[in-house]
Amino acid sequence: MRWVAATILALVFYGFAGQALAEKRVALVIGNSSYRNVPSLPNPRNDAAEIASLFRSAGFSAVDARRDLGISDMRRAISDFAEMASDADVAVVYFAGHGIEVDGANYVIPVDAKLSRDFDIEDEAISLDRILKSIEPTKRLRLVILDACRDNPFLKTMKRTIASRSIGRGLAKVEPAISDTLIAFAAKAGSVALDGDAKNSPFTAALLHNIAAPGLDLRIALGRVRDEVLKVTNRHQEPFVYGSLGGSVISIVDAPKLPPPPTTDDIVWNAVKDSTYPAVFEEFIAKFPTTPHLKAAQSRRDELKQAQAAAAARIPPPPTADEIVWTAIRDSNYPAIFDDFVSKFPTSKHRAEAQSRADELQKQIAAAAARVPPPPTADEVVWDAIKGSTYPAIFDDFASKFPASPHLADAQRRRDELKKQIAATQAPPPPAAEDIVWAAIKGSRDPAIFDEFVSKYTASPHIADARQRGNDLRKEIAAAQAPPPPPADEIVWNAIKESHDPAIFEEYSAKYSSSSHVSAALSRRDELWKERAAAAAPPPAPPATDEIVWNAIKDGRSPAMFEEFLSKFPESARSAEARERFKALQAVQVASTNATLPAPDTTPQREGLTAIGIKVLSDSEEAALKQKASFKECEKCPEMVVVPPGAFMMGTSESASKRTAESSRHKVTFAHSFAVGRYAVTFAEWDACVADGGCNGYKPWDNGWGRGRRPAINISWSDAKSYAAWLSARTGKTYRLLSEAEREYVTRAGTTSSFWWGVSVSRGQANYDDRASQDKNAKGASGQKTAPVDSFQPNPWGLYQVHGNIWEWVEDCVNDTYEGVPVDGSPWLKGRCEQRVLRGGSWVSKADAVEAGSRYGVQSEGRVSNVGFRVARTLR
Repeated sequence: MRWVAATILALVFYGFAGQALAEKRVALVIGNSSYRNVPSLPNPRNDAAEIASLFRSAGFSAVDARRDLGISDMRRAISDFAEMASDADVAVVYFAGHGIEVDGANYVIPVDAKLSRDFDIEDEAISLDRILKSIEPTKRLRLVILDACRDNPFLKTMKRTIASRSIGRGLAKVEPAISDTLIAFAAKAGSVALDGDAKNSPFTAALLHNIAAPGLDLRIALGRVRDEVLKVTNRHQEPFVYGSLGGSVISIVDAPKLPPPPTTDDIVWNAVKDSTYPAVFEEFIAKFPTTPHLKAAQSRRDELKQAQAAAAARIPPPPTADEIVWTAIRDSNYPAIFDDFVSKFPTSKHRAEAQSRADELQKQIAAAAARVPPPPTADEVVWDAIKGSTYPAIFDDFASKFPASPHLADAQRRRDELKKQIAATQAPPPPAAEDIVWAAIKGSRDPAIFDEFVSKYTASPHIADARQRGNDLRKEIAAAQAPPPPPADEIVWNAIKESHDPAIFEEYSAKYSSSSHVSAALSRRDELWKERAAAAAPPPAPPATDEIVWNAIKDGRSPAMFEEFLSKFPESARSAEARERFKALQAVQVASTNATLPAPDTTPQREGLTAIGIKVLSDSEEAALKQKASFKECEKCPEMVVVPPGAFMMGTSESASKRTAESSRHKVTFAHSFAVGRYAVTFAEWDACVADGGCNGYKPWDNGWGRGRRPAINISWSDAKSYAAWLSARTGKTYRLLSEAEREYVTRAGTTSSFWWGVSVSRGQANYDDRASQDKNAKGASGQKTAPVDSFQPNPWGLYQVHGNIWEWVEDCVNDTYEGVPVDGSPWLKGRCEQRVLRGGSWVSKADAVEAGSRYGVQSEGRVSNVGFRVARTLR
């Protein structure tokens, strides 16, 4: 009750400030705590002091604050205040302490009262009627606030001198006799108020929570106070206000004056200016021929058309089938491969070279064959083995076995000579012929020698060894021979199987119809034709201008917005909604002008708005933010981290594993702090946007990996922009994508190496794929999917996964070099703006792609499973 008085006075001050800046406002504040004859009250002195302070802060002309007054001092204070209030515009009397109702009359009790008998009440207490009479001459508003509804200890000892006299519990209901008078009780008539265990009563706490809202009408504020007190006291205490005021809206703080609404062409321009569709700007020019943005729209349209033409001209034709095959076979050493090429591609420009290569290889093979001497014949081997023998039977056997040998005559002559010598000397009989032959041939490496031995000496004890030796030598020869060349269709298939030209696979199927790869070639051909058909299809039509305008204005509160929409887009599918909205807002304006209370807000609440729990930083809170401080401006908004101003060298670091034309280093300076998301935007945060009616209602697929704390993927650049626009609209603050310079700045976080932790990366530090890494220091393998956004360690500025997991969209257009790039950290909005830059690398990237300076440019409207984004917020 005591804070009601203070707040009402503040409301009166602010509510009347625009009408009478020089009006006189006075207050008498009394807080009685130290009662002499009953237990003291702890809170009245505190509450009275705070009420008095509030009145002074509200600009009251005079505030007379008293405490612990006896009967004589209290009468004198009221008498003095009556003089002060006689010519005042606003007068307030606030009392905190004990009060009592006797025979329907209300009294406030001084600290020296004894009240031994009910007869003493008029001598020892002050009646409410006396207080009302003291402020009766006041011109505009008379207000009495009594926090005197406590359970009264005097009732236990007071004697009644008249049996029929009633002494009530709490205070009695009262109706002021004079208009523009309010009497506020902490509890309604006949009930008692709680003093509370805290510094202030529940009633005072509720006043502090609700009374100072800008533009909030006093009666609504008091209604909210009542609701809160009922809630915190479990409906045991209900504040009450008696009396009435006039029809003016009175608030403690005036509602802020809103700037005039932007024009429709401004709204549309802000919505379309970053589009990559020339047709959007064509329609803007047609709809708004007098807009100040006309030249910019025309320039943007022409720039986009030129960029589209240039992009189409840069696509090279695919290589022909004969080019692919020639590249694959030109270093072959098999002449048959080149003969096959000539037969399959008779019109190829490489035909003559292939024919020449085949002829050259045939000559080389023939020359190599000529250099190999023929193996000796069996009769030569046997003759060399026996020609020094002294046994004539050996030569008889040779003559019978090899009758056509050129050594036949020599063998017969040697036989005859030996027979003569034997006859003369009668030498002992010679060994068997097969033994001599076996001894001569067993070290040979020609399997034919052993085959002939087997055929000539079928009864020899060496026949099994000869047969085994021949078989072993054939196996050795077979193993030592070069393998046959692979078939031509196998070489061609290996050369073309990664091609992206369906005609290559069409030609392969025709030329190698019996190949085992024909089925795979036809399947690949069909798959590529489908991809080309999809790529050749025209891009999806941009959203109609009327739809863009409607999304920009649909939550507005100015009827003029919807009236202009209807005039500009009379055929729009949104016309009916716009007409209804226009009529509703006109009705609100009329009601606000004529009603005694403010008109209710007829803006339809979108489902999900309450769930996101908006709690935007105030200007003072934002100004107090320090480096690395974090904040969230709604329950389901991204957590933001404050990044300090500073400078760094942008581009690939000196320790990086490769160099490109993109990596030219240059200095970038940030003059002001900004905030950046601690994590990439998650599926949970994206889904909150969709539930609130934002993000164009698009719900991206999670690839079956789960949503929640995993990063939102399958997001295009335009999708990311729609999320930032929704977040800005909901908070009234500027949320946006990072610039490319900002993204590298926060990745490095004051470091200069390839990664914020050093010069190499492992799977314990980031989610990436190093299976084909050129960095021998990079260890690990891809996780084959995204990881939750709080995986791995944060960098020195508290940001997670600035290397790997997902590529993140930034604002910048694509340029091949840094020549002409802004050096103040702002986005580069010139270049190939149908494409946008990605930063950070992803779960499918190699080690060098997740370095701090790595950059990648792609079409802005693509949606893939390794691309998402994080947001930045501009700070004051």
